Amino acid sequence: MATTFRAITHPEDLDLHKEKTRMLRSGEIGHYSLEKRYLRKDGESIWVNITVSPLWKPGERPGRK
Repeated sequence: MATTFRAITHPEDLDLHKEKTRMLRSGEIGHYSLEKRYLRKDGESIWVNITVSPLWKPGERPGRK
């Protein structure tokens, strides 16, 4: 809880979310999945498969807080 997904994401994978997040926020898609690398505390990378979907109240547009 004391970190962000950007802080633990492999530097080469930081832009993987960019276009998918834009599509999600515009309502073009309802969710997305992708494979990316996270960094462990010891600096080693691990591959993960993540699914991202927004949480918002009915009638609201997706946003970030």
